[in-house]
Amino acid sequence: MNAQGVIAQERLQRSIMNRLHGLWSLGFASGTLVGSVCAGLDVDLRVQVVTVAAVLIVLSRVVGRHLQTHDSRHHESTADTPSRRHLGVIAVALAIAGAGAISLEGAPNEWASLLMRDEFGIGSWAGFGTVAFGAGMLLGRFSGDHVQERLGFDRMFRFAMVLIVVGLAVAIITNVVVVGLLGLFVSGVGQSVIFPRLYLVAARIPGLSAGAGLGALMVGLRVGGMATTLSMGAISDATNLRMALAVVGIVALMALLVSNAAVAKRVV
Repeated sequence: MNAQGVIAQERLQRSIMNRLHGLWSLGFASGTLVGSVCAGLDVDLRVQVVTVAAVLIVLSRVVGRHLQTHDSRHHESTADTPSRRHLGVIAVALAIAGAGAISLEGAPNEWASLLMRDEFGIGSWAGFGTVAFGAGMLLGRFSGDHVQERLGFDRMFRFAMVLIVVGLAVAIITNVVVVGLLGLFVSGVGQSVIFPRLYLVAARIPGLSAGAGLGALMVGLRVGGMATTLSMGAISDATNLRMALAVVGIVALMALLVSNAAVAKRVV
């Protein structure tokens, strides 16, 4: 679907990837809400799953008729197309970028509630840590395309990285609950535009089909997601959750910056 988003963006000749990911975030939140309401009303889980599956199958069939079946624009060889060996290096860099990005997103998103509970001591209100980060993500994704049109592709990325660093640093250092929540929110705003950018870059590498580029990115995303969970658990167990977020965040940040520099210049 990200490949389809790239194709649609190029046809429209304006940025839409951030809003598409915003709709994904909205769908995730809506699904959570529907599931929670159904659980509260004691609706059988099997009924929920079958109903949602039926609706999605019908929608997929209807929408699928309007999707393009292939993307050959960036797969065609040109004078600027990298060699096979260089394409392999780019694929590895994409995987590293995916691993770094999912770590930067997954660590605060999945561990924010524990951070609020264990380090800030707000008990049953700890879920607001995840809410703050998610709200920042949602706001950033629905406004990211407009910001990109004003700042440009690369300047927005640099600005987003600053927001991520500042937001995480504030959330890790402070002992004030409201300030910690604000830090998570700011970090979420910055993180919101990273994956839309990476998907766009991966689908536009000269000499690689959109599917191949996105596939390399997804490999890193899956491996990085598992590594993040293991690392966060091990480091927080040995020290504390603040230290775990700091270590994982720094490593992920460096991996993303270096790998992004290696592949972004190849986008045409």
